[in-house]
Amino acid sequence: MSLRKFARTEREEVNFHHICTKCGRQFIEVYDPPKGYSEEVRQESLKMYVNGMGFRAIERVKGVHHTTIIYWVKQLGKKLPDVPKEDVVPEVGELDELETFIGSKKNKIWLWTAVNHFTQGILAWVLGRQPVLKPLNHYGKSFDSGKAIFM
Repeated sequence: MSLRKFARTEREEVNFHHICTKCGRQFIEVYDPPKGYSEEVRQESLKMYVNGMGFRAIERVKGVHHTTIIYWVKQLGKKLPDVPKEDVVPEVGELDELETFIGSKKNKIWLWTAVNHFTQGILAWVLGRQPVLKPLNHYGKSFDSGKAIFM
């Protein structure tokens, strides 16, 4: 195989490339190592997120772009179960409400979550456009931990 050597200049660096004279394919002598983050950096970033740090704060500390961290959280979220395995209704729970917007502040949405802190997982969640909740005593004993309790 006969190769022809040529130089390509990029940002004041000279990179030497080779071209096969028969097929025209280009080669370089040394390839860069594969890019990406180690599993240790990924796990530490996810722990920081779970412990309450924001995406941009993790970006400043770890040097990992915040969209990469968001992608990791989404990947991990796909692996989580939707409904808790046990059918026990907790006596004490926590109800959380988060108001945010999509695109502009005129497009408001609300996220409600019901959490039992004595077991892992979320009891129920709802994403909606109205900030209206039915009273919890409306559901009484018929509360099912696998269904949403909000309107």
